[in-house]
Amino acid sequence: MQPPVRHTSPASRISLELPASFELADEDPDAGTAMYADDLDDDADIGGRLLARMTDADGDDDALRAADAAAAVDGRRLEQRRDVVVDGLPGIWQLLTYVDHDLEVDVVRHETYVHHGGTLVSLVGLAPGKLGEVYLPVFDRAVASARLPRG
Repeated sequence: MQPPVRHTSPASRISLELPASFELADEDPDAGTAMYADDLDDDADIGGRLLARMTDADGDDDALRAADAAAAVDGRRLEQRRDVVVDGLPGIWQLLTYVDHDLEVDVVRHETYVHHGGTLVSLVGLAPGKLGEVYLPVFDRAVASARLPRG
């Protein structure tokens, strides 16, 4: 197994480690996002995705409000939620499941939200439900390795 690769996107300003098979798929400096993807092959198989995003925040409860809003989307089921620490800062982690009707696939959604100095940090991992056992530990490690900009 290859060692993880540290990715740092100027768009999201978040640094994190992912397996070597993940690549930067897209980034948007205006939206403060970077999307990393693990494509399983050249066919239609879908692998894991991780979205790292930093946006302006209004208040200290933005992480909870973001988690509640994501869980309230019609068709999503909140499986688990707990408090976490990301780069020394308190946050919220939750696991959601739902069916993506466009792709006709069950999805696991691994979300972490952290309020940090006037910004909301979102780390959202997505994977087909059948590959949840493969990707959920990958997303856990990415969140544990995340480094947020200071100052």
